[in-house]
Amino acid sequence: MRAISVRQPWAWLIVQGYKDVENRTWATRYRGPIFIHAGKQLDWEGLAWVEKTWAVIGGKLRTRYGFYWPRQRIIDLPREFPLGGIVGIAEIVDCVRESRSPWFKGPWGIVLANAREVGFWACPGRRKIWEMGGMGDMGIMKGGEEDGEICDQPDGRRPAEI
Repeated sequence: MRAISVRQPWAWLIVQGYKDVENRTWATRYRGPIFIHAGKQLDWEGLAWVEKTWAVIGGKLRTRYGFYWPRQRIIDLPREFPLGGIVGIAEIVDCVRESRSPWFKGPWGIVLANAREVGFWACPGRRKIWEMGGMGDMGIMKGGEEDGEICDQPDGRRPAEI
C-alpha cells in the first residue's frame, strides 16, 4: 500500500475529516487508499494559520472565505501531535488544479475522502507518494531515498491489521 508524508497539524486535520485537500507542487495519477504519515516536524506557521483562520460561529465553522461544514464539527486542536509515523488512512479520489475547498492553496490539490485515524505507527517518511512494500512481519518499506528501511510497530501489529 502507498503512503504520503504530511506535516502536522495537516496530517491530524486530514485523518479527523476536516481537511479534504492536500496541497502539493506536483500532480499524481494515483487513486485509491493511502496511509497518512505525519512528518517529524510540526508546521508552526500552519498551526498558527489554522488557529487564526477558523472560528466557531453559531455551530458553523467560519473561515475568511465563508462558511464551511467539515463533518459539521468544530475544530478542537490537540495540545500535542504525533510525529514521525503513520497516523491514518484515506482515499485519494482526484488531483485538481482548482477547488472550492477552503483548504486548497494549489498549485495541485490531492482530493481525499473517507479519512480516518489509525493507531500510531512510528516509521520514517518519504517524499511524494511512496510504496510501503513487504507488508509482512517486519513492515519493510520501499521507495523514497532510503530503500529497505525497517518500520517496526511498537504494538506488534502488521500494516494489514490497521
